[in-house]
Amino acid sequence: MTFKLIKYEWKAMIRAMLPIYAATLALAVVNGLAINNEFFTRAESMLQGTFLESLIAIFQAMLLVVYICLLAGLCIMTFIVTVQRFYKGLLRDEGYLMFTLPVSVSQLTFSRAFVAVIIMFLSGVVGFFAIGLLAGMDFLRALIMLPAEIASAISRAVASGELSPGLAVHAGLYTIELIVMFLLGCFEGVYGFYAAMALGQLSRNHKVAMSVVWYIVLGIVETTLMWSLIFIMSGPAVIVFSSSILDNAIISLHVFLIVMNIITLLLLAAKVLITNVVLSRRLNLE
Repeated sequence: MTFKLIKYEWKAMIRAMLPIYAATLALAVVNGLAINNEFFTRAESMLQGTFLESLIAIFQAMLLVVYICLLAGLCIMTFIVTVQRFYKGLLRDEGYLMFTLPVSVSQLTFSRAFVAVIIMFLSGVVGFFAIGLLAGMDFLRALIMLPAEIASAISRAVASGELSPGLAVHAGLYTIELIVMFLLGCFEGVYGFYAAMALGQLSRNHKVAMSVVWYIVLGIVETTLMWSLIFIMSGPAVIVFSSSILDNAIISLHVFLIVMNIITLLLLAAKVLITNVVLSRRLNLE
């Protein structure tokens, strides 16, 4: 049933995001063809030239402005869709239907969070390509050549002894730890919105405003707890990081990344618990 929820949520969210994805990429291609390194110099000369040349320069400048607005809109739209799907799907009229399904509250919230993280990743990819396409075909050629160049650099480093097998293993572990941190951070951010909205709906009036207030409050509490934890652990941390076990900077970095992942996981667990408990026991639909 969780898969069906994810499929339903995916269709709803991607339907909302596809138009801005398509518009952003299309305008990036157009700007990539219309703009080159001499754009601003040429635009200045056109503005001083004939009426037609001035119109062309103004049109190209307008394309660039619209493109920048679309990039900003891509970020804003991703945030709006993430919040809107949770708020309208679980805390408004649609919630009456969703909570009658034979699924748990955790499944309902996780399906939305899972798709929201995917949408965030897709928005990042679209933004990356949209910026890169300003360079035109050079960007695509560089992107195609990049894997071969990376493989070649690694091969040369291994052959010259600069990259030992042990160091390669550590590099792989760093990659895994960073990916885990990225995913946990994305889910933690999404559930931060969910927890604030869940607490906000406890109010009889001004639920949206109270959601914003709760988001600020949760942010303050989270920051306070993190700094308190850092202060409490500062003494033991000095002992641990000054021990002979962590003389190696490579191991120290592993410890740091693992600790950060654990902290992020605890924050995520707290926000998941708040969201699911409030929706399970104190649901107040509009």
